Amino acid sequence: MTTKTTKASSSKSAPSANNAAATKTAKAKSASGKAAPKKAPAKKPADDKVTPATEPVATPEPAVDPCAAGHVWDTDSDGVEHCTVCLADRAVIEKPAKGKKGKAKGQTAKASKDAEATAPSDAAAPTTKAKAPKTPKTDRKLSAIDAAAKVLADSAEPMNAKQMIEAMAAKGLWTSPGGKTPHATLYSAILREIATKGNEARFKKTDRGQFAANG
Repeated sequence: MTTKTTKASSSKSAPSANNAAATKTAKAKSASGKAAPKKAPAKKPADDKVTPATEPVATPEPAVDPCAAGHVWDTDSDGVEHCTVCLADRAVIEKPAKGKKGKAKGQTAKASKDAEATAPSDAAAPTTKAKAPKTPKTDRKLSAIDAAAKVLADSAEPMNAKQMIEAMAAKGLWTSPGGKTPHATLYSAILREIATKGNEARFKKTDRGQFAANG
């Protein structure tokens, strides 16, 4: 009787022990099943920018003129002068530059004008000489019609064209330059003045072919 009770109690306690073990296993699984929190990746420190060192720029040395002290000229077989040191042509080197001479003259003239403009005007301006009035020439030759007017003014009687021509020549007032009919030319000139000027003419017709001084 005692043996059966012991077996029964042992059989009852066995499942409870199994259940406890199963619970621990489940807890262990659940604990192991939880994912561990992910850690944020550590930021890499930024690389410091390294400025490359600049290399010094080599300055080219100025070219040395072998003929700085002067050229050594020599004439070749063609009669052309060359420098025996730098082989330069003398005609090319000593040829004056075009336009420089004129430009220099222009600059000099401009500088002189500027100097004159800025210079104080202390000196009095040169006085211009007043032109003397022209004196009328007394020896001016009279025209034929002017000489005829003078002859009639001195004459008390009327005259025709031929008589006037003769009187003008005798007094030295006018002589014909070689015309064949100077009296006809004078006659036409007198008639033209009377027709143009009327009462203001120097002549008046007294008879056919006869004229006298008017006034």
